[in-house]
Amino acid sequence: MAADRSLNVNDAVVSLRNLTRSFGHQTVLDGVDLDIHAGEFVALLGRSGCGKSTLLRAIARLDTGISGEGQLIVSGQSSVLFQDSRILPWMSVLDNVRLGTPNDMDSERARRALDGVGLADKASAWPKTLSGGEQQRVALARALMRNPALILADEPFSALDALTRMRMQSLLLDVHARFQPAVLFVTHDVDEALVLANRIIVLDAGRIRYDRLNPLKLSQGRGSTDFESLRQEILALLGVPLPARTDITLIPD
Repeated sequence: MAADRSLNVNDAVVSLRNLTRSFGHQTVLDGVDLDIHAGEFVALLGRSGCGKSTLLRAIARLDTGISGEGQLIVSGQSSVLFQDSRILPWMSVLDNVRLGTPNDMDSERARRALDGVGLADKASAWPKTLSGGEQQRVALARALMRNPALILADEPFSALDALTRMRMQSLLLDVHARFQPAVLFVTHDVDEALVLANRIIVLDAGRIRYDRLNPLKLSQGRGSTDFESLRQEILALLGVPLPARTDITLIPD
């Protein structure tokens, strides 16, 4: 199902045409066509092994094995958030954030990035003193250092506890609202996708089977009828069996 979008094709941050990736005799990405536009927040869902992380790695240019006659264009700087923070334990938080910048000298910019994720007071701290959520905040601050046009997030909150995960979701929404990067967010969590993204994509057997704008507004909340209806629609696409409806009769004492 293709999304009906009135966006100018010239504002595409990512443009893929006929993207194919195989490992041996197994085709993981099978002629994928995809555009991601400036400022879009796209959630990428799919069963394990369907090619989600492979697609993200291809867009991040971390995979040089793309074959066929496919076209891959990524405009502007991009940053990657992984499942773990990948911060270096022998460096301070500030040094981790500015790692990879020219001459590693932009301390003031790194401090602004830390302030943007609520860690201004942790600049001199060591990673081992941080919680898991704080470490992911450091990773997000590092991603923001280059003013990326695109953030590629590969299940960055999957290892966090439920409350920390919700805080990180709110933080990412705030960062997206303030800085307006395009985001491609890989997740297995349908609820997370519906809360975060303004566009939902489902990948199945290496092809995009579902692509539509998310009609829900965050103010409706997770308990709304529309939220549950769309949630069940996507779960069905993912092959998750839905419980059969049962009528329960209460027997008085």
